Amino acid sequence: IYVDGDAPLTIWTPDGSSWLRAYPSLQDGLAAAKPGDTVRVADGAYVPDDGAGITPGDRTASFQIPGGATVLCGFAGYGAPNPDARDVDTYPTILSGDLNGDDLWGIVNTGENSYHVVSATGTGVLDGAVITAGNANGAADDGCGGGVLLKSSSLVINNCKIKGNKADFGAGVACLE
Repeated sequence: IYVDGDAPLTIWTPDGSSWLRAYPSLQDGLAAAKPGDTVRVADGAYVPDDGAGITPGDRTASFQIPGGATVLCGFAGYGAPNPDARDVDTYPTILSGDLNGDDLWGIVNTGENSYHVVSATGTGVLDGAVITAGNANGAADDGCGGGVLLKSSSLVINNCKIKGNKADFGAGVACLE
């Protein structure tokens, strides 16, 4: 399953079958994923309140990693000489909780940011993402895991940078049962 915010939307209807027909939103790619699938995400910034059936500005929106799926980030994507080239430093995939795109210095204008940028309740793999700008300042579980909230999960996190997140407990990652 391919995800690329730069894929052309005017030529094809996105179905995730190639870089040309990639989903523009990571939420749509995750919604299509089933156990055993691999979601390939091109460079660029993605926010969790963007996608079909997602309400813009919803702080509870999170990139929920499907059980048994692998999410690989850091691909060159559509329009690159080799769209399958993968280098997480050269082609950063940023998963950002900054829903309004207005954060300053990571401390100003964060009141609308997602409680959890990434979340999981099962197995799976997340590899190569930059996870930033989560603000878990809500009640109960919404006060934990600004970057990543894992609930009874064995999600494997590889090659990720988790930075610039805030929370009452576990700003970067919180693991709950």
